[in-house]
Amino acid sequence: MSEQIINLTITLANTLKGKLGIDAGASLTKISYVKDDKLIFKSFLTNYNEIYKFLNENQEFKINLTGGKAFKIYKNFNKDKNCQLINEFEAQCRGVEVLFELNEKKMPLDMLFISVGTGTSMLHIKSQEDRRIFERIGGSALGGGTFMGLIKLLYNLDDFDEAINIAKKGNPYNVDLKVGDIYEEEDDRVDPLFRQFTASSFGKVTLFNDISYKKEDVINSIVSIITENIASQLILYSQNRKVKNIIFSGGFLKNNSIFKRIISIMCKMQKIKPYFLKYNDMVSALGALRS
Repeated sequence: MSEQIINLTITLANTLKGKLGIDAGASLTKISYVKDDKLIFKSFLTNYNEIYKFLNENQEFKINLTGGKAFKIYKNFNKDKNCQLINEFEAQCRGVEVLFELNEKKMPLDMLFISVGTGTSMLHIKSQEDRRIFERIGGSALGGGTFMGLIKLLYNLDDFDEAINIAKKGNPYNVDLKVGDIYEEEDDRVDPLFRQFTASSFGKVTLFNDISYKKEDVINSIVSIITENIASQLILYSQNRKVKNIIFSGGFLKNNSIFKRIISIMCKMQKIKPYFLKYNDMVSALGALRS
């Protein structure tokens, strides 16, 4: 179990007191609550016995539950305790508000919210009069679950942090075919930046049989495949809806500088502003806490 303790302003603390915000996901469970004007945030692998133990030890709190695994907890606790279920997308919308307050930044009036957890979810959040409204506009089956599944199959790796650290040492273009590998250097039809883009993930594997494929290169390429596909989708949604602000959250972002670099480059090309806010992995739990 990991734990973070965050100092809060008295005003923010007062809006969050007396409740537990619990995001019970397919992979991780995240719990947020306020104690002594400090925000306590716990994260651990989803384990019902551990969740029930925590709830029984903190019976003074109202329980707000969200996430795909929340219903089972709700069934066991809603009769005996003050317990309610929160729509997951509503929790994300409310959580974004708290996230901007924690980062002391002004929240855009119109934004896309991209949550990259086990899979990927995309919301359009905008202000209407004095409230926020949201619409789920899409998503992807690609995400952290895809990454963990592939590295388990290929290398029997179970630890996300270990895998990301290995990937950081790799070069995806030792296995991926980039645009610059196809066009001659003197061919000025291709923009220099575009030359660095991936033309075919793992494209060199079948073209060059004499290449030795290193683990770090392959894992880096897997991160890149997931990220580039998510980026392509969100750019299309951004263009279609004329939205220039995109907020990212989710466990796949943790310590993942590869994801952030690729997203930042692709957003820059489209004149889109990406936000990688501190505590972004807490957003659903924070939204449940605020509800």
